[in-house]
Amino acid sequence: MSYKIENNNPNENHWEAEFDIAGTGDMEFSYNNRVLLKSSGTELGMLKELSGLSEYTRTHTSIKTDWQWVDSRTIHPFGSEPVIKRKWEQASNHIKVITDITLHSATPMKYMKIDSLEVPGEWSKIVVIGQDTVDDLNITVTELNVASLKNSEYKFACIPLVVLFQAEDGTQIEVGTGYDLWRWNQAERYEAQCNYSLIFKNDGILFNRQPFVWDDDYSFPRNNLRFTWYFAWGSKTENKTADVVKNILEVRNKKLTVNKVSDAYCYTIDKSLWPKTANAKNNNDSSETPCFISRQTGNLLKKWLRTLFPKIENSADSIILYDIEPNLCLNASHMERTNKRDTLHCDYFYIMSLWEWANRYLGESDSNFLMSLKSDSLFKDLPSAKGLEFYKS
Repeated sequence: MSYKIENNNPNENHWEAEFDIAGTGDMEFSYNNRVLLKSSGTELGMLKELSGLSEYTRTHTSIKTDWQWVDSRTIHPFGSEPVIKRKWEQASNHIKVITDITLHSATPMKYMKIDSLEVPGEWSKIVVIGQDTVDDLNITVTELNVASLKNSEYKFACIPLVVLFQAEDGTQIEVGTGYDLWRWNQAERYEAQCNYSLIFKNDGILFNRQPFVWDDDYSFPRNNLRFTWYFAWGSKTENKTADVVKNILEVRNKKLTVNKVSDAYCYTIDKSLWPKTANAKNNNDSSETPCFISRQTGNLLKKWLRTLFPKIENSADSIILYDIEPNLCLNASHMERTNKRDTLHCDYFYIMSLWEWANRYLGESDSNFLMSLKSDSLFKDLPSAKGLEFYKS
């Protein structure tokens, strides 16, 4: 038996995610009657989530947006009695995943594997967006030679930001890492190695994500760990985007004012006026790009949106925030980890969260909040980015 969440259009661009009723990490996602992604849960060495006991698996639907989510809790009633909680949050054409692991006491293991993934079938193109090494904050794009990788393994030096799989007919499945890059890349802290790789098999591709691997059993200390990631779906032929016009969203003395040059509700962030402590800290010392994880950024944008929403709530107009660029950032204060000097994070997860918050705030009105990435952004053509540029349930 299983739980299922799906959209309301059975004929075109139909998607569904099916979850094991036992709540042990099993998930199968289909799009247009094709299985694109499978997840088989988390493994703590010999302790596999699939062999745990489910306390609950629950599905929910938002009345305002029709978005859906599933949460579950699995326990292992022996040893250190670890607990794994997971939340799958669907909005538009993406699902964000939050996996929480609670270790009540020291737990022996030889590896930790987070939400093992399988991408079934044949794929003609694979594009990787990420860092060459964890210390290199430059983001690069690599297209893999799929034909040469048959029955082999492609290893990453660190967790990739995005892996995009594309089929011959244009069908796409995008798997991205969440905001918490420091946690995916902290193997040295626990005297471990990481193992991130794509394993090419005859019937599909395995995406192996092991943040910790040891040669011998390691006693992992009592801890609470959270790992975040997401996936999105669509088609290369799906080119609908927001019709945006450049306008200016300015910040003066922590108050937002808007200079409108047309009747359209289209805005950009005036980076020169953004609070310096809310900017992304990375290799580019001259960067004045806001980090969307910063509480200042979130508070400023939400305050501005709250003042703008009443002007459009009785119309079908949409608000468009234009020229957005996802960033890597090291500013530990953005993650409220002030005892750390540098904490590597990526704000794309929070860009999606702002989009979700705004559209929930608009509720059942005919207006939408849209976000358009910069035309030269490495993320611009991803299915998730297209979803932010036009609202679809």
